[in-house]
Amino acid sequence: LIEAEGIPHTYVCCNGFAETYLPSIGDVTAVGADPPSDKITVLGDGDAKAVFVVEKDIATYTVRAVDDPRTLNKILYMRPPANIVSHNELISMWERKAGRTFQIVRIPEAGLLKLIKGTSIIDPVPRHVYGVRTWL
Repeated sequence: LIEAEGIPHTYVCCNGFAETYLPSIGDVTAVGADPPSDKITVLGDGDAKAVFVVEKDIATYTVRAVDDPRTLNKILYMRPPANIVSHNELISMWERKAGRTFQIVRIPEAGLLKLIKGTSIIDPVPRHVYGVRTWL
């Protein structure tokens, strides 16, 4: 609709918010929580890559894009290469930093679909993860 109406625009695509997902070490069953003490839930095999961007950086680049003619009617992708990691890599980094290991509970794709079907609309995280998975 925006493009069809000729409205000047810039879409900002930034993937995962670092401050939202990293404190729980990417465990979507505990988004926004402190790091887990002993176990962590991994959806699938944990090898899919994700991009984590700090919200302040997203805001900074979004504001800069407003006056930058290079971004007019384009998509601004925020994908710092050093911030692209898998869930397994993220867990491994945290284990090295903390000097201990986690018990990893893996939910295979079939289990994830079952979880999504049993989730209410009030809890959008599993549905969002499923939406991203089927969209890719």
